[in-house]
Amino acid sequence: MPGYFSAGLHQVAPILVQMNMMRMNEVLAVENPEVHLHPGLQLNFMEFFIENAPIGKFSLIETHSDLMIRRIMRAITEEKLPQSWVNISFVDTEPVDENGDVWTSKVQSLLLNDRGEICNWPEGFMNDDEKETEALFAAKIGKQTEDSDDE
Repeated sequence: MPGYFSAGLHQVAPILVQMNMMRMNEVLAVENPEVHLHPGLQLNFMEFFIENAPIGKFSLIETHSDLMIRRIMRAITEEKLPQSWVNISFVDTEPVDENGDVWTSKVQSLLLNDRGEICNWPEGFMNDDEKETEALFAAKIGKQTEDSDDE
């Protein structure tokens, strides 16, 4: 019977069960909960974590999903979660020596304003979708220009 379930269900089910078994003030640590999930399900899954926070079930989530991070930002903006309950951090690198031969990693917290907007947006952080959209529009405009040149 397990062969009938998707990889996403195998990822999500243990987390759902564990969260529902937790007591107040316990923390659930989850690595990449978005793996094998459709983008819409990623948003729903993050909503599950958000809904459990006010009842004292806290989450430490490591993710690469822009959608999940944006959903947290929206929860702050909509006042579903107090900003003081949320810490979004990212890992960046910096050279240790003057030649740039040795690098180290550092964890930096994102600073959010009262509207849930990032004040210290890191270079290249959560902007791939925007870059791709701009490139798509540029390609379309270029294609339209080429097509109009043929007329």
